[in-house]
Amino acid sequence: MEKYIGKRNDAEKIGGRVDIAITDEKGYSFFIENKIYASDQNAQIERYCNYDKERCMVLYLTLNGNEPSFQSKGDLENGKDYFCFSYRKDIIAWLEYCYKEAAEYPMLRETIKQYTLLIKKLTGQLTNQKMNTEIKKLILDNLESADLISKNL
Repeated sequence: MEKYIGKRNDAEKIGGRVDIAITDEKGYSFFIENKIYASDQNAQIERYCNYDKERCMVLYLTLNGNEPSFQSKGDLENGKDYFCFSYRKDIIAWLEYCYKEAAEYPMLRETIKQYTLLIKKLTGQLTNQKMNTEIKKLILDNLESADLISKNL
């Protein structure tokens, strides 16, 4: 669920609204900045990392595991100050594991399946997209043959 962490102040690099905040019973948190077709805000990752540094880990989740912009992260380092994750690799793998675990819960299992298909579509991993990519590669690797075929059609 979204979490308000104080009034946004870019100069002091504090505050804002985190997309997803998961907190355990001891007060430790994961802040997940979910970026799908959206750009970073100024000092966004810095602001989130400055909130309760001892008990909060910031995750930057994008379709392909991209790094946040310099304007968002400043001098912070991936793997030390925050961590990058991708829907393409990390979330798909996790959902595939969850799908197997949900075998005896049909409604949950099918919801996970639908969400997995959506993510595969967004990350270009559906069979049709994969096949198109392979065909393009074959054409580029065999330009003379492709040209000959094209002329004879």
